[in-house]
Parts: sequence; C-alpha cells; structure tokens
Amino acid sequence: MSVPLNVRPAPLLVCTTASSLEGMAFCRHALSKDFRVRALVRNTKSVRARELATLGAEVTIADNHDIDSLIDAFDGADGVYAITTWSGSSFTPDGRVVRSDCLDAAYLEESEVTQGANILRAAESTPSLRHFVLQSMHRAGRKPLDTSVAAPLHHRAKWRQEEALHESSLDCAWTILRQ
Repeated sequence: MSVPLNVRPAPLLVCTTASSLEGMAFCRHALSKDFRVRALVRNTKSVRARELATLGAEVTIADNHDIDSLIDAFDGADGVYAITTWSGSSFTPDGRVVRSDCLDAAYLEESEVTQGANILRAAESTPSLRHFVLQSMHRAGRKPLDTSVAAPLHHRAKWRQEEALHESSLDCAWTILRQ
C-alpha cells in the first residue's frame, strides 16, 4: 500500500562535515526549503552543532574516518551531501580536537581521500539513496596547463574523490559540485 504524497515525510538529506562553514550553509538552506536534515558532526556539544539542532536538524555523531558511523548515519537517507576536510584532525570522545602531529602534504591528501572513500562506500550501502552530491574543487575537467606546478593538496584530494565516484558502483543519481 502506498502512502499518499501529501502525508509522506519530506526527503531526508544527510550532510557530512555539517559543522563546517559549507555544511552549515547547506543545512540552513535545506531546512529553509522544508527538507529533513541529518547533520553529521563529531561533537554534538559544539556551538555549531547546537545551532544546527536549534534550526531543526537532526544532529548525529559520525566521523568521515569511521565508515561504520557513516553507514549508520546514512540509514534512510534520500540524499547525501558529501563534504571532506584536509586538516587531518580528529576528536576525542568528549569532543576535544586532536590536531594531527603529521602536517605532511601527502599524509593530509591521503586523509582526505580516505574520508571520501568511506563516504562513498557508505553511500553505496544505502538502499534508500536517490541522489549523492560530492563537494569538490574547480578545474572544469581540464588538465593543468603547467604540469610542473602541483595543484593544492585539497584540490588533488577532491579530484581523486571524483575519479573514485566515476568508478564506483553507486546505484543512484549523483552530482559533482565544484566550487
């Protein structure tokens, strides 16, 4: 038996790294358009997490480095907005930031690529998912004009995530949003 459209709940959008500036903007906008929003954060007591809750988001603990937390957080999602970060930081269970001791560019790039891979694997195991949006960085599909100059690590990590998305078995519509 199907439920009439006028009584179905609004689609559920899940935002990773929701307490980032971009995540906050996404959540605010989606909530203003009457979507249900599950905002994924690592610290529910942070100022931004509390603001998201006040706005009406369902604030949920999940870490881009913890695939099991992502799989749980994506349960029932209609859409996912995937945001990763280059910082390499993590959090303790009580919410304190633990800065990475390693600030090596290669390490930080791999950290962000791993986040994207975990998010993508979690999305692939979400049967309800209808649309996946990957936040990336500009390049317009072009090859670099000067290959002797490396792109910033954050850009390289995002582009590697794009390649993984193209090669994935994700069984829903997807979009790459380049800033």
